Amino acid sequence: SAPSLNTFASDDLINKAEHDAMIWLSGSSEVNAKLTITFTDAASNVDSTRFVRADEFGNWSLAYSLEDLPSDDTYTVAVVATDAANNVSSAESKTDVIIDSLVPNAVVINSVATNDIVDITENAAGFTISGTGEAGATVNISFSGSGHTLAATGGNAQTVSNSNTWSFTVGSEEALNFSEGEELIKVTQTDSVGNTSSVVTKLFNVNSTLIASGDQSAKDLSAVTKLILNGDLTALPST
Repeated sequence: SAPSLNTFASDDLINKAEHDAMIWLSGSSEVNAKLTITFTDAASNVDSTRFVRADEFGNWSLAYSLEDLPSDDTYTVAVVATDAANNVSSAESKTDVIIDSLVPNAVVINSVATNDIVDITENAAGFTISGTGEAGATVNISFSGSGHTLAATGGNAQTVSNSNTWSFTVGSEEALNFSEGEELIKVTQTDSVGNTSSVVTKLFNVNSTLIASGDQSAKDLSAVTKLILNGDLTALPST
């Protein structure tokens, strides 16, 4: 019968941290069988072949350091067992095993609300925080000043599109959660195997202050974060 091949590197995907440390391939087979482990790429090239013998209980394991692993690519990892009589088993395989030892570049963050200042109109309408990154990566954003979690689908995590763009939606009046003044955002991206980029930060300002004078009774002040009244004010909205 075919030997077994356990899950390795927690998810059968090898990221930079795992690549640079040590991973173990392991499983079980016939007692004292010789195991042949291969990494075969999409072009059917066998890029790594190594051997190990099962112990008296039928367990086997083999350590892979970064020198033992083939180069970054997508592989089929296969294990076959050969017994003392030279009978060769069928293969046990795992497909779509990715080795990716490259950490993504830091994201690029575009200007927020055109000029990094959110005014009353932009707060009322809502705005986006956007930029570019690695296609398929997950972008995570945090708001250091307020600790806010965005209300839109996906919250503070979004996927980079195939055109390398990403965006977060800040809904109508949602910037009220940031209060008046500076808000610091921190953004990273994590690729499909778990490599995370360095942090990029950006400061933007919520400047939704209204200096009110005259008759304000017909105005919607719900997007105003700070209201300053002067001596000429005659009326405010009733609610």
